[in-house]
Amino acid sequence: MSGKKPGPGRKPTGIGEDGKPVKVSEYPHLTILIRPEMRVRLRAVSELLGKSPWQVVDSALEAYINSLPRKDREAVEALARRAKIRSGK
Repeated sequence: MSGKKPGPGRKPTGIGEDGKPVKVSEYPHLTILIRPEMRVRLRAVSELLGKSPWQVVDSALEAYINSLPRKDREAVEALARRAKIRSGK
């Protein structure tokens, strides 16, 4: 053990585009409507994997995009790049 005490507060649990940890509280918020049975399933997967619901959704969306035909994946990435440029980020 290093003997150092951890700093106050929670550790950053997100990963920035540069690969460095970031505070999840700095992520943009998203509100969606979801069927009650899917919400229950999301929470069940979250609990089973020991991940937060946002991490499960993040992984699921990544898997869905990766399952698309190449042409569709390229279109998604092009649209995402344009949106990022427009937002100035």
